[in-house]
Amino acid sequence: MLHLILLGWLFTPADPPAGSPPHTLRLEARNMDRNVAYHVVVSRGTRHTTVRYARQDSVKRHFDPTEERLLTEAQTLIRNTPKDTAARAVHNQQLANLMDQYKAVRARHTVYTQDSIVLRNSHPTSRTYLALLDSVYRAGNEHFADPGHIRRQNEQRTMVLHGTTFSLQLASPGQRPRRFSMYAPDAGTNPLFTRFLQQTLELYRRDHPNSFMSREFTRGY
Repeated sequence: MLHLILLGWLFTPADPPAGSPPHTLRLEARNMDRNVAYHVVVSRGTRHTTVRYARQDSVKRHFDPTEERLLTEAQTLIRNTPKDTAARAVHNQQLANLMDQYKAVRARHTVYTQDSIVLRNSHPTSRTYLALLDSVYRAGNEHFADPGHIRRQNEQRTMVLHGTTFSLQLASPGQRPRRFSMYAPDAGTNPLFTRFLQQTLELYRRDHPNSFMSREFTRGY
């Protein structure tokens, strides 16, 4: 794995701004078949921030009893969603945990092209991106609302077809992760997320043009 290290002054303190504890942002892009096209994991530390990129190349197709069992359990949970609000919150957490296990098992059979970069937090070129990263981490849930397939443009309703579904997870030590799903987000529907996604991809493209993270492989983002 290649690591591109953006070096700043080695003796400069690199503590994050107040209110910015270490945190991790994970986003996944899924195509129409619900397969993961690519994912990015941004780990914000106190001195360095690591951005890991992965594009799915293939999935080994063979029967895995664990994968099958987890998928069946998830489908059963979905069919038996409780109506009570409190019970539904517990139910949704159980489903999220089950899907995390399913994804982990499925990942063992998936081949990815991967790379990462490491940003030094104190370097001047990192500060704008880190400010955006912290804004995303602290943003309210309304910034990641799913716009759905139906949009309104010029007073007319339109339907977005063949869009990409993005999932976003915001996590920090000792806190319950926040999870969101957005269908075909753009600067009009989800400006903060779209800016974060595009700038995160451009971080890699800046020094790796025509790479596995080029626009042709990231569904146009």
